[in-house]
This record gives sequence, C-alpha cells and structure tokens, in this order.
Amino acid sequence: MDTPLIRQGWLRVIIFLITWLLIQAGIINMLYNLVLPSIQNGNDTDPGLKLLLASFLSFLFTVPAVLLFRKLIDRKSFISLGFHWKRNSTHAITGFLSALFIMSAGTLLLLLTGNIYFIAIDFYWQDFMLYLLIMLLVAIAEELVIRGYILNNLMESFPKWTSLIISATLFAAIHFLNPGFTWLSMLGIFVGGILIGLNYIYTKNLWFGIFFHFAWNFFQGPILGYQVSGLETESLMAQNINGPIWLTGGPFGFESSVVACFFILVVLGYLALYYKKNQHAFTAAG
Repeated sequence: MDTPLIRQGWLRVIIFLITWLLIQAGIINMLYNLVLPSIQNGNDTDPGLKLLLASFLSFLFTVPAVLLFRKLIDRKSFISLGFHWKRNSTHAITGFLSALFIMSAGTLLLLLTGNIYFIAIDFYWQDFMLYLLIMLLVAIAEELVIRGYILNNLMESFPKWTSLIISATLFAAIHFLNPGFTWLSMLGIFVGGILIGLNYIYTKNLWFGIFFHFAWNFFQGPILGYQVSGLETESLMAQNINGPIWLTGGPFGFESSVVACFFILVVLGYLALYYKKNQHAFTAAG
C-alpha cells in the first residue's frame, strides 16, 4: 500500500474539510442559484424540487471530491472507505431498524403524552419517491464525508474515541446554519453522530451509517411530518405540535428534542456493550 501524500491523518481532514466547505458554499451555491430560476419558471417551486436540486448538486460534487482525496492524497482505494457489503449487510439492517425504533418509540411517547397529534394522512407516490431519492442522496453524501473520510482519517492520528467525538462534533456543526438550530439541535445531532460513528470505529464500514441516516431522515420528515434539520417536507402524516420545543423538537425536528436524545442514548448504550463484547468478530473493511 502506498504511503499517503500527507502523512498526518488530521491534516488530511483539515485540508479536505476546507475544500469541501468551499465547494458547498461556492460552486454548489452558485449552480443552485443558476439552475433554480429555470425550474421555477416564474412560479414558486415545490420545496421538494428545491431540496432535490440542492441534494443532487451536493452529491454530485461530494463523491468526486472524496474520490480524488482518497486516491491522490490518501493513496487508498475508494471502496476502502467502508463500502464492503459482504458480512456487513446485518449492520445495514441494524442501522435501519435502530433509526426506526428511536423515531417510533419517541413519537409514540409524544403521542401518548399529548405533545403531538396527527391531523391527516395523505399519500402521493410522486412525493414519496421524490423524498426517498433525496434522503438517499443526503445519507450517502454525509456519511461518505463525516464517517468515511473524516472519521477514517482521524483514527490514523488519534485514539478512536477522540476521533469519534471530533467527527460527531463536526457532524453537528455542519447543521449550524439550518433554520431553527439550537443547543438542543447541536446535542441531538452530536449524540446521533456518536451512535452512527460507534459502528464505524469497530467495523470501518459505512452501511450502518447510510441506512441509519436514510431511515432517520425519511421517517422523520416524509412519513411522520416532522421538520428535517429545520427543513420542511411533504409528508404522509400531517401533525400538530402541542408540547414545548425542548420536548418535541419544534421547528428543527425530532432530533432537536430531549426525547430523541434519550432514545438515542438507550440504543447507543446497548450497541456499545454489544460491540465491546463482540469486537473480535468484526473485520475491518479495506
């Protein structure tokens, strides 16, 4: 295996992060503002189409950016970031079910305590498929950046737990400019980042994170009607919030609630014990 062009993993992370943020703020923002008028056609554009455009452009530039850094700077294969499927399909299922459990248990608790209630159910398959694609693009792009590149490289410079905390902090920080962001949003996304990253530090595989991230966003917004990190989506179930923001998540979404934090910590505790007990069974990819 070739020696990385830059030996220090932490330095590779800093250079990549600056490059990726400049791409997000510069190139992608410019293209978004150029393309958006052509699809608006003088009218207000469906928020789903706006989100699809933003997600697609981000995905379109994120994947090549990570690929170039991985090949030219890290001098390793792209797949070694954590895309080995063999023996990792169970992690993908675990990630999906973990997100579904947290979202379902938290929502049920809020329903039973009268803090939210559902007022309508409307299914439009076009919206369903649109948001399924959007959430898939978002999940792959963000997991590729935060866990695949950043956490992976940090672990070459720092102990795994230090790397996990840094990556989870960065994961929360990139949502700072989202509408409705609060300290509870920061906390919720941080503990979520710890949960997703926990699997990665033991397996170096992205499938748990991708499936968890996708399920979380998809069930949160397009199914249950919460905001998704401050962004509104069309949803299968329309809900009204009747409780305090710190309990329900308010305008940022379920992940900004103490209920979400509680159930994330429950799953985190269980998985931490499981991974520690069975760490000998995990084979790192790459």
